[in-house]
Amino acid sequence: MKDMFKFVDKKKMILVFILSIIQSAAAYVVSFCFSYFATSPLTIDKLYNLLITLFIIYVISLIINWLFIHFSQMFLFKIEYDAKNYFYKKLQTIVPQNLTKYHSGYIQSIIERSSQDYAIIIENIIYDYIPLIIGIISFVYMACTQSLVLGIICTSIFILSFIIRYFMQIERHKEKKAMNEARAAYNGTLIDFIQNIFTVIKLNAEKFTNQKLIEKENNFLKELQVNENKTANIHMIFNMFSYSVYIVVIIFCIQMLKSGQDALPYLVFYIGVVGRVTNNLATCSKRIENIFSFKINKKQLDEVIGNNEELLATNRWKEIKITDGKFSYKDRSKEIKFPNFSILKGDKISVMGESGQGKTTILNILSGTYSLKSGKLLFDNKELKNKRPDVVYISQNVELFDMSIRDNLTLGKNISEKKLIEMFEDAGLKEWYDGLENGLDEIVGEKGIKLSAGQRQRLNIIRGILIDKDVYFFDEPTSALDKESEEKIVNMIDKYLKDKTYIVVTHRDSIKRLCNKHYIFKDYTMNIVE
Repeated sequence: MKDMFKFVDKKKMILVFILSIIQSAAAYVVSFCFSYFATSPLTIDKLYNLLITLFIIYVISLIINWLFIHFSQMFLFKIEYDAKNYFYKKLQTIVPQNLTKYHSGYIQSIIERSSQDYAIIIENIIYDYIPLIIGIISFVYMACTQSLVLGIICTSIFILSFIIRYFMQIERHKEKKAMNEARAAYNGTLIDFIQNIFTVIKLNAEKFTNQKLIEKENNFLKELQVNENKTANIHMIFNMFSYSVYIVVIIFCIQMLKSGQDALPYLVFYIGVVGRVTNNLATCSKRIENIFSFKINKKQLDEVIGNNEELLATNRWKEIKITDGKFSYKDRSKEIKFPNFSILKGDKISVMGESGQGKTTILNILSGTYSLKSGKLLFDNKELKNKRPDVVYISQNVELFDMSIRDNLTLGKNISEKKLIEMFEDAGLKEWYDGLENGLDEIVGEKGIKLSAGQRQRLNIIRGILIDKDVYFFDEPTSALDKESEEKIVNMIDKYLKDKTYIVVTHRDSIKRLCNKHYIFKDYTMNIVE
């Protein structure tokens, strides 16, 4: 929780807290005024004085309330979005293996809930906890000035009701994880189907997907019902304690009347304050749920991201080796072997073999996505922890951002339109580009859905070249291209990356001519081709 305060505007938070304290105090001052002016006998002068006093308080409250809303609402909105940005930055350090365990919709759902819960916690402090503290201080002050016993009894009831509700909430939240997981599972499945809606339509899979959603929904509702039953029990017990305060106050006033004292001022004060304090107490104890919910969601998010030490990209190497390397996936029995792999600065390496043998795996190991099960990954004959070569990894699974062509290609770098058009020409995309209504500002759609597979693949290669690193990994860079387009890409790689180091995973012989070293996978073993 402490790390969450790093991005909070501390000065603005203090200002909002101060305004909340003043606004809450003004509300309780009204009760003090009624109590003060309600003493017997009630005269016109007292009512005039009460009217003037309330008018002054009212004007001050209006001003404070305007300032409070003006600052607090923007402050709370900013906190929520800053929290989302914070979690997104943390997500960038995710343990790569976890990407295969969790659906993006599930991760998105947790980030959304965690950010909202965090903003709600701060909101609760401002709108609920501060007014509660001011209210209890006001009540205890008035009670103790009249009767220390009354003050102790009422304070004890307040504290006891809060503590009981607190521990009941803890007990409830131990079981809330199942409900959160069921809700996240539903949201993840829904987002998955939405993202693949065209596939659902093409396969006529409407009945299947609808049924799956109903199953997920029913599972969530089942867990929700269990939690709601516990919530009802919590409310019932808390209300029993809350109403007992009224009974204590009325008994005290009866005793005052019996002893000949004027009980009306205190009854007016207590009834007004007790109701407000009780409501605040109920709200605050209920708001504890947000704290537990935040902790649960953040813990789940930490589990998703994993405890990953940051991999440091380095270009300070002359040779990278894998010796006696072995790797295996949990869902397959075959072990992939890398007896002796070597890449020197300036090498251009092709990696070939049948599908599923381990070609992409070698790129994932070298890029730090996966770790060897056994064997050594050496940088200049040294086994360095948390190191990976500083590379551009051009995957065959192309996913463009739902932004303009310019943004997708330049990633914020200042690259001239002339340079981009030249690369379009080299990649065989010039005719397509000339037909675009908005040119480089054309939006490509989610994951580049407005483009063909071949257009996406060529734009992906152009994007990678423009990143301009010393080392490139290509995973089937021409898999979606015909021979003519493939030839253009081969020439493009030769033109722009002649002085670079690269590894190309491919089934195509045309790319092999660019390479000086060749490896092939056979029987899940990687060997050099002499």
